[in-house]
This record gives sequence, structure tokens and C-alpha cells, in this order.
Amino acid sequence: MKQYIVLYMADEKAMEIYNQMSQEQQEKDMGAWMAWMEKYKDSFVDAGDPVGKNTRVTKDKAQEHPNHVMGYSIMQADSKDSVVAMVQENNHLDVDGAYIEVMDRVEIPGM
Repeated sequence: MKQYIVLYMADEKAMEIYNQMSQEQQEKDMGAWMAWMEKYKDSFVDAGDPVGKNTRVTKDKAQEHPNHVMGYSIMQADSKDSVVAMVQENNHLDVDGAYIEVMDRVEIPGM
């Protein structure tokens, strides 16, 4: 099976919605997320985690830099279309301005 990196993304509007959720809303949202993960548990290589603030590093400097990444997972399936179909069921997409990026995990022979 091929592996895919899944990034859970949120633009500024979605971040604002997430930040304004009550504790009850957060718990309901997490419950739906956990049910989705349970449904596809055999497809997860790494369930992943939320991510914190971004530091952009260049040759000359390192500084905090905004981005839209909220978290990640690594999933496996026979095709990218299969992963896309699975993540289309994720409740993350119920928030206006939230989206999910799916990309091939490329393996380099010998590494």
C-alpha cells in the first residue's frame, strides 16, 4: 500500500471559529473526529497530532511565520482517491474555511 501525508488546514476564518468554540463544542467536535479515526483505523500509519506555531528557517534567519496547518496524519491506501474519499468524511471540513491537503509520501530507495 502507498502512504499519504494528510494535512488538516484552516484559514484565518476557520481558525477564528475553532478558537471561539465552547468547551462543549470542542468535545463534540473531538468525539466526531475520534469516531472518524476509529472507522478508518486500519488506514492510519500515524494518527498524527495537532501542530504548534511555525518557525520559518532560511540560511540567514529563523522567525515565526503564519501558516494554515493545524495537524497531520499519515495514512495508507491503494490509491490517493481512496484517501481523499476517507478524508471527505472528516468533520474538519464542516468548518467554513477548513480544508485538507493529501499528498503522496515519496520514498527514496536506499534511505
